[in-house]
Amino acid sequence: MSWEWMSGLAGLLLLITLSPGPNNLVLLNVGTSGGMSRAFAAVLGIQVGSLLVLALVWLGVVGGALIAGLDRLMVYGGALLLIIMAFSIFMGGKNGSVKMPAMAFWPLMLFQLANPKSWMLVFAALSVIPKQNDALLEGAVFLTIFVLAPLCAQLIWLAAGAVIREKFDQSQRFDLLFRYLMAGALLLFAGMGMVNGM
Repeated sequence: MSWEWMSGLAGLLLLITLSPGPNNLVLLNVGTSGGMSRAFAAVLGIQVGSLLVLALVWLGVVGGALIAGLDRLMVYGGALLLIIMAFSIFMGGKNGSVKMPAMAFWPLMLFQLANPKSWMLVFAALSVIPKQNDALLEGAVFLTIFVLAPLCAQLIWLAAGAVIREKFDQSQRFDLLFRYLMAGALLLFAGMGMVNGM
């Protein structure tokens, strides 16, 4: 097992998870609204969902035929979850006056099963595992990197949200504009997913 492999895997995962997408928009919004419990639930939901996708692929439970049979359900289920998240962001206030259940653990965990980026992340990560003798050690190192590299990206998006909150904390107009932009972006992702899934 080489440092090149480990750093390459970490870089690949970090690059994929840092790029903008629905997960990161939700984390950015959670960062602006504050609250460690909400942030923890969101990150944990994304992490557990990604590990579930990894387990399904790694164990061979999900084959190409099964994915092909479920693709429409995944597309529309994922779009529905994005619409629910967008509505929660749209209705949520800066002071947390409206509860945001879509930012909790379960919806974000389930969204990973329908999120094409999660599947791409898993397939890309599994494709770079070297074939060596110590499968147990390789697997442990792989899982550690698979959890920690995306966690770094998730913390960056949460921190970006916290910076936005600090800078514009007193501006109700900005809060409203920001929520509308985040909700609109999630609706755009949902629409793109449905159009591409047809």
